[in-house]
Amino acid sequence: MGTSGHSIVAEIAQHRLSAAAAAGVESILGPGTSLASIGSWADDERARDRQTTRWHFVDIPSATTAYDATRDCTPDPALGNCIMAAIDRELALVSCATAPR
Repeated sequence: MGTSGHSIVAEIAQHRLSAAAAAGVESILGPGTSLASIGSWADDERARDRQTTRWHFVDIPSATTAYDATRDCTPDPALGNCIMAAIDRELALVSCATAPR
């Protein structure tokens, strides 16, 4: 998709956020930060660290209708595992027992 494509999609997405979602984004990114400005962050990170390559997607076969972790998210030693496993792992790293969110 490239940097421009990511920025365009992020800009469109930001305009379609609900008020609650927009407030959540602002609380994470800070006031006035546009999604377009960070839309290609994952590509930048992938260039820096190859093990985040598969954090971009889940490869679900087109003939199926559901995600299956054992089929769709098997770890690759060079490229890491899929976004679903990465989200779970990263949430565990930043979670706090006294303040879960």
